[in-house]
Amino acid sequence: MNATRPVSEDRSWFSAWPGHLPHHLEYPLVSATWILERTVDRFPDRTAVIFVDHESLGEICSLTYRELWTR
Repeated sequence: MNATRPVSEDRSWFSAWPGHLPHHLEYPLVSATWILERTVDRFPDRTAVIFVDHESLGEICSLTYRELWTR
């Protein structure tokens, strides 16, 4: 990436990006397991992961946070 240009110039999809959404987020320096462990207690029955068929773009299956943690 060219350090003299803004990040948005190197990422053409930002031209279609909704204006109210930031182009980047700051994430804590912790493992994904640490985040999942804390999320499963708050949202055990919410969808955590959706597996999609790449050809049809149809949903193959999904996992809740509880199911993901258990697996």
